[in-house]
Amino acid sequence: MTTTKRNIRRPQQFEESKVEGYFMISKRDALIAVSNKLTGSQSRLWIYLMAIDSFADYTQGGEIKYHDLPPIADIAVAIGSSLDTVDKDLRKLRKLGLYDYRTVTVQGHNLTAAKAKAEAERLSKTRSESSPKSSQGKDSAYLSGGSAYLSGGSAYLSGGSAYLSGGSAYLSAPKTSEPLHNKDFNDPSNYTNYSEFIQTLSETERANFLNFCEELTKNLSQPVNDIEAWLAYKNKTGKNRWEVYYQKFLAKQKTQINKSKNNQSRRNIAKKFQQEIEEQRQQAMLALQE
Repeated sequence: MTTTKRNIRRPQQFEESKVEGYFMISKRDALIAVSNKLTGSQSRLWIYLMAIDSFADYTQGGEIKYHDLPPIADIAVAIGSSLDTVDKDLRKLRKLGLYDYRTVTVQGHNLTAAKAKAEAERLSKTRSESSPKSSQGKDSAYLSGGSAYLSGGSAYLSGGSAYLSGGSAYLSAPKTSEPLHNKDFNDPSNYTNYSEFIQTLSETERANFLNFCEELTKNLSQPVNDIEAWLAYKNKTGKNRWEVYYQKFLAKQKTQINKSKNNQSRRNIAKKFQQEIEEQRQQAMLALQE
């Protein structure tokens, strides 16, 4: 049974310049927060928003003036939450009337199209490597419009021709192609960003990969609060962290598989040796009885 390890996110430390100043909370809003039992993540988000957007401003016409907020990903890292939790908690604060916001623009990235493009490129590369180059030119008689091979009266297209008969080898069921290797789908070089790559992993493999990364990063000089957000960025050499660490993850898995095979081989040799000893013992017993 595989045990999924829970990701624990911790808020980041704030610079001294950002903790100066103050903000105000009315007693009504404080009691609303208490009576509605705000969760820890909701309370952290509310306090954080009060700290970075301390005062309510209005235009000269009396309309609400909305201030620019950090991206959701940055807010999540700052308060030690996930992207989904921040999105959900924002709606909760708006519902309770504690904080209002608006979405000015929505940006998207089509993961389905990206994966389809990567798969098409992979298949095209595979076919180009495995298929022999045609020796026929563009003007080949086999493809020419006036060729006898494509003419309507040609024997090759006639209904009674053996070439179109049901039992003909030319219409026999195609051979089953060899299955594609799963490891090609999880090759990090096929994907342009972390979001595309992580979607290709199963829940179990994703959990194992993240646990592996957490084990390798727990002793870093600067603690990693959100492992997935950390993996989405590049390292100092300009390489994708998730690509580098997934290669290490695959290498460890390969080592474990080879070790398991070696152990199994040793057990088989020992078992065979025991069988030979037992056979020799039984033959010796039979010889004594004779």
